[in-house]
Parts: sequence; structure tokens; C-alpha cells
Amino acid sequence: MLRITVQTEGNKTVLKLDGKITGPWVQELEGCWETLRRVQAGKKMVVDLADVSFVNGAGSQLLEHMHGEGAELLGEGPLTRSIVEEIEGRATTAHGKVG
Repeated sequence: MLRITVQTEGNKTVLKLDGKITGPWVQELEGCWETLRRVQAGKKMVVDLADVSFVNGAGSQLLEHMHGEGAELLGEGPLTRSIVEEIEGRATTAHGKVG
């Protein structure tokens, strides 16, 4: 199960995720993301992964796509920090930056 909470704070929209990003929840998150991008165009998008307990391959690909579209990924704890660092590392490598 995945709980998706959307909070709008000024010029920022936060998707707070709680649970597992796997199976049908990947498609649910993708639909939510696409809708928010249209409705909240121009706002900074933040994806809060602090309460995520598992991410499968498809979920990781979606998070990478969201990051590529400009979303800031936030992770606390070993699992979510690792996921964020891996996605940001791949994005840096893909853009030819070394850091």
C-alpha cells in the first residue's frame, strides 16, 4: 500500500509518500504526478520519501523520471537516502558531470 499526500506551500507542492512504491502503486503515483505537473505548473515539486519502506525497479525508474522532470527528492534514513543518492548519481553521470 502507498499513501500519497499532496501539500501546497506557497510556490511549492510536496508529495509525501508513505508505504511501498511497487506493483499497482507505481502506476497510481505516476498518475498523481502527471496530474499535479499539469495542475501545479510552475511550482517547485518535492517528493518526500521519508516514510517509504520499499521501492521496486519500476518505482525507482518512476522516481528517476520525476527527478529528471525537475522534482526534488527528499530522503531520510538509510533506505530513502540511498535511493535518492543513486538517482542523483545517475542523473549527474548522464549529464556528463563529475563531482
